[in-house]
Amino acid sequence: VSEDNFITYSDQRLRFNNFTISHDDQSLSVSNVNLRPRATNLHFDFNKLPIADLLHLLKVDDFNIAGNLSGSLELLNVFNAPRLQANTLLSDLIINEVSVAEAVVNVNFIPEDDQISAQMLVTDASFDIRATGSYFPRKTEDPLNFDFDIRKFDLRFFETLLPGFFSGTNGTTSGHLHLAGTPDAPLLTGEMLIPNLTLKVEYLQ
Repeated sequence: VSEDNFITYSDQRLRFNNFTISHDDQSLSVSNVNLRPRATNLHFDFNKLPIADLLHLLKVDDFNIAGNLSGSLELLNVFNAPRLQANTLLSDLIINEVSVAEAVVNVNFIPEDDQISAQMLVTDASFDIRATGSYFPRKTEDPLNFDFDIRKFDLRFFETLLPGFFSGTNGTTSGHLHLAGTPDAPLLTGEMLIPNLTLKVEYLQ
């Protein structure tokens, strides 16, 4: 922990001073940006943070994810309608025991439209996925608007989602998906092509 660091808190105000935590090549720094009397905007710089630890803190247990998170993030207006923007790299990813080389995720906040736009790129020998789109927090109808260009997706991944149902999966899929709706009721539409697929259905054996 950096020397002379301190954190102060008052009504709708949180201030970090010289706050850095580091261990070997892992680090996390937090600072304030655009200081205002009754608003808190935080800037985070991080390097090789264990993703599994972050998901545990957020109580996200649906996926078993390992790897490292590096980059920067700004959390704006923390105590009142928070918004965020980020530039991140997820490296050495392992999702449900399936290796993914890396993923790049960039998020930008456009205040005049109250719009959060995002871009994601996942590329390695088994996966090639590009996603772009926006989220409009104040819209009540279809605040989600994302397009997924899936150029390659290894179908072996689904064995990890349905353990014991399938094995020996060999095949890939590609296509285009569109995500609309709301966070509570998302709507996913599109078309996917599976040119060749072999698998073993375990309960039929």
